Amino acid sequence: MESAWSNLFKWAANAEAMRRLAVDQQNVNCEAVAITLKTLYLSNLTDMFGEIPCSEAFRGSGENLTKPRFDTQRAVYEQLLADLEYANSIYDTSVAMSSAQRDLLYGGDMMKWRKFNNSLYLRLLMRLSNRDREMGIAARVRAVFEDSAEWPVFTSNDDNATFYYDEVNPFVNYFGNILESAFTTTGRRPAEQIIGMMDAPGDPRISIWFKQASGYDGWKGAESGKEAQESDNSGVSLLNNHVMGHWGEVPVSAPGWVCEEIVRHHLECPSLLCILSFQDWLSIDEEIRYPDVNTERINVPANPRHYWKYRMHLTLEELIKNKKFNEKLVEMIDTTGRF
Repeated sequence: MESAWSNLFKWAANAEAMRRLAVDQQNVNCEAVAITLKTLYLSNLTDMFGEIPCSEAFRGSGENLTKPRFDTQRAVYEQLLADLEYANSIYDTSVAMSSAQRDLLYGGDMMKWRKFNNSLYLRLLMRLSNRDREMGIAARVRAVFEDSAEWPVFTSNDDNATFYYDEVNPFVNYFGNILESAFTTTGRRPAEQIIGMMDAPGDPRISIWFKQASGYDGWKGAESGKEAQESDNSGVSLLNNHVMGHWGEVPVSAPGWVCEEIVRHHLECPSLLCILSFQDWLSIDEEIRYPDVNTERINVPANPRHYWKYRMHLTLEELIKNKKFNEKLVEMIDTTGRF
């Protein structure tokens, strides 16, 4: 958890530096954006660690306050809610951000930033829903929904604060070039707490973020706070590299590597049988697959008169001589435990 603590505080400190600079330049929108971002990082920190430095945080360089006090989680949440309320009040949606091209989330659209701020506000209120008596949570939630002009929030996926990775540094997905063998080490396995929290209520995201260990049925998390040699990691679920390990736009046509991953998904599934048509196998190799995919379709639902008349465009002798393709098939079947 040390990296989570250090990284989140690093980015929160960066957002605080942005806020101070925006105040000096009298740029209310940049100030509001900085508050929204800092609140996001600090909320993640207090959710993970409870008591954290907040009221005295980020005052080391200017005030030589190198040992800030740890605030209670209630005090942290009260400060975060107050900060988001203030940010909402100063967002000026009539003025575009001066350097819109530098805004990688919203392209300078301040209304979307304001929606992000207020949707984050609602998230924090929902986290506190069982503290209504002490903090008046229900009244705050009601105020948001009763005045959409004063409290605009997300209304569709178009409002999401989504950062898209590409293949140009520094915007490359950290997991993008990590191989499966390196991705599934003990240090990258989910803890039993998050597995339990998602598995018990049937959260559908569990099969997207994680995958079950080969040969094991069910979800299992790793024990927190133990060295790998002290823990029983047999059957512990893995992070899903096939979901986390790519960047950029989805390709219009299916390149060989995409077809290979689809085939691997089927091979790795817990089903006893995995039945694949031969053109599925050929699709993983762009040098030998048939270039016209339509001739290989088994079924065209829009055409009731369609019938399948596929004929392989390669001879068996040509396939036998293709050493690279045959070695790939053997590797995929062997590593997934198929026979």
